[in-house]
Amino acid sequence: MEQFNNIFLVKTLLKYIKQLLYIVIVAGIISALFSSAYFITPKYKSVAILYPSNVSPYSNESQTEQMVQLLQSADIRDKIIDTLDLYKHYKIDKKHPQRKSVINFEYQENLSVSKTEFESIELAVLDENPETAAKIIEILLFFADKKIQNIQKQKALEVVVLNKKIFNNIKFQLDSVDTLVKLYGKRYGLLDYGTQTLIAQKAYFKSSLKNNGKVQSESKLMLNNLVEHGYDFMFLTDKAMALRNIYAEQEREYYKSLKDYEKVFTYNNIISKAIASDKKAYPVRWLIVLSSMLSAAFLGFLVLLMLDNKEDNS
Repeated sequence: MEQFNNIFLVKTLLKYIKQLLYIVIVAGIISALFSSAYFITPKYKSVAILYPSNVSPYSNESQTEQMVQLLQSADIRDKIIDTLDLYKHYKIDKKHPQRKSVINFEYQENLSVSKTEFESIELAVLDENPETAAKIIEILLFFADKKIQNIQKQKALEVVVLNKKIFNNIKFQLDSVDTLVKLYGKRYGLLDYGTQTLIAQKAYFKSSLKNNGKVQSESKLMLNNLVEHGYDFMFLTDKAMALRNIYAEQEREYYKSLKDYEKVFTYNNIISKAIASDKKAYPVRWLIVLSSMLSAAFLGFLVLLMLDNKEDNS
């Protein structure tokens, strides 16, 4: 039965071969005409391939995934539209009530941002003007660089502000303690508890043996000051030393964060730079013509088959 059907189809095909050839030729001519520049404006494709660098990913996303999202962000899109005046380029009326939706659709239709299997990013832009296609990619990478830089600078500035706050707080404490240490020195003559205690004791005992009243009185006064205020003085000097160590460490942290804030990075390593193509990428005329001819041949054969079957039944 299947063999009979195949033979029947072949016979029908041979019977109407001329008609099918006419249909295919006409379909080819029509599709070639309607796929020409008179009906479909040709577009040129510009492509760039890059790897992200110096990007700090969030959550579990990779640097590449984060960069893809940034390149597709709405604020970068709007900046490109304004910078290159794409309303005029795409012939969109700025007074049209749905102008934003129209230009966003046009922009997204012509731009492709995709992650490759090698964790690089491929940027592709289609445009009627090959120079504009390359320019869109160039401007896109520029604004993406600026956006990442602003994000990282904002975070770096937060660290700078925090370190500066801690730094100033420690400095305030250190200044306060140093003021008290100087006050103890000025008011009670305390400079070094251990050394002064040893000297005052020796002076007191020697003056007692030599019956030197003036030295004995002075050394006794110093010993009294050391007894009454020595503990507080030692506490303050120890605290000042500890604060100086913390101050020095925090000072390093502060200037390190300031240096990080002032650094200027680039955030993409371009492997393949976008260039203005000299060969149109859209439409692919041979594919349109071939598809049209095959479709016309198939539909024509079905119609002829139905007509032939109808004749046989009548």
